[in-house]
Amino acid sequence: MLILAKAAMAIMLGFVISLVFGFFFVTFAKKRNVRQNVSHTVGERHIKKDGTIALVYIKEVIEMKRILFMILKNIIHVPGMLIRLLHYAANVDKYTEEERNQLLREIVGYANRGGNVTIKVTGRENIPDENGFIMYPNHQGMYDVLAIIDCLPNPVSVVYKIELKDIPFIKQIAKCVKGFFIDRDDVRQSMKVIMEVAQEVQKKRNYIIFPEGTRSKNGNNVGEFKGGSFKAATKAKCPIVPVALVDSFKPFDSNSLKPVEVQVHFLEPLYYEEYKDMKTVEIAEEVRRRIEETIKKNI
Repeated sequence: MLILAKAAMAIMLGFVISLVFGFFFVTFAKKRNVRQNVSHTVGERHIKKDGTIALVYIKEVIEMKRILFMILKNIIHVPGMLIRLLHYAANVDKYTEEERNQLLREIVGYANRGGNVTIKVTGRENIPDENGFIMYPNHQGMYDVLAIIDCLPNPVSVVYKIELKDIPFIKQIAKCVKGFFIDRDDVRQSMKVIMEVAQEVQKKRNYIIFPEGTRSKNGNNVGEFKGGSFKAATKAKCPIVPVALVDSFKPFDSNSLKPVEVQVHFLEPLYYEEYKDMKTVEIAEEVRRRIEETIKKNI
């Protein structure tokens, strides 16, 4: 009976802490509310940016049954994971890159088990033996980064779009991986981020850059790859690793609880000697072609 009582108390405590975090999540976003006369498209809806993009993302999260199911099935683990994530994010330099990466992989593992998500990975042999490379995946949804982190043995950082900078959870993950936020509408800031990423890659850190710039919102169809996203690789003279994601939009971007398999395909890298005489637009086209071919073979 004592064991059952303790288990019940642990579940109740987890539930209460999760509710508190949810309240903090919404309240934080409301406090960050900034009025702007800019239009923005999220999912299939065109909205006036008369408030923060954070509130729109929160609404999307609430509508996703799978995320809520992940939380409920891991209710005992959620508080501890959140506390560790917040602590790591606030004290990022106290932990090694490997320790921070391991925490994120633990979180993804719990999320996958709780949300009926399995990951099929191919091409791990294509990941360069030496760190200091950039991965360029197609961008299907909010699950993309988590899928790659779960499959990749090497620590990796991410370049996010600036709109995600103040989104709770994403903000903490970005801090843990020492990621960058890029403003695609600010040429000077974008170039600064590209240069900083190139310098970090030369120091043997690995990065994920989404060359589409935003989610395709169109299932397994691949959007246009921006040539400018490959400038970081050309400046760092590093290996470019194309990554083909299949059905990665389903875990978080579809309102379903059905078991889902996400495919992560690491393709053969392009080394500097192969692309040094190509324009960034040409590199973008070649990487997109390889990814699109792989997706078509696996759907």
